[in-house]
Amino acid sequence: MANTTTGRVRNLLRKMNLSKGENNPEKKAFKSNPEVAEMIGINNNATIWDTRRNLIFAREHDVDTDDYLVYAWRWSGNRRFAKIGVSMGSTLRDRLVFTYHPTDEIELIGVSRARYSKRSEAHRKETAILGSLCKSHCKREWVYINGDFNKLIDEEFIKIGVIVKS
Repeated sequence: MANTTTGRVRNLLRKMNLSKGENNPEKKAFKSNPEVAEMIGINNNATIWDTRRNLIFAREHDVDTDDYLVYAWRWSGNRRFAKIGVSMGSTLRDRLVFTYHPTDEIELIGVSRARYSKRSEAHRKETAILGSLCKSHCKREWVYINGDFNKLIDEEFIKIGVIVKS
């Protein structure tokens, strides 16, 4: 992982309990955002807050934070189309919430069971999936939610089915 501020925060947080209520004995004790900032030597609680939210989301939904994955989501008000994408598990939540729609929220349908250590491997899988499904536009990652899509989700994805709040 790159030695960016976000990467350093992520590396530290993934080894500890992320909230006061989390009590995993295999993790280090919870530290507040200001405590984490002091440990790393930064003055940016927003980066820590965002990274913590992403990791909490990943843990709550049993998403591996260290590898890349393929995911499927849809707008909450539209059951006809889904989007297929690639993200690192630790940034999946951010990847979704940066997508804007004026009236609908994002429903994360699921994530691939397979994990990929390289982004290029995950993109190859995404391309294969897109090639096997009926796309709504030839240059986009939007597919029709139909029998083939549902079969893919049943066989190759971990179903999550949650609205992702920004």
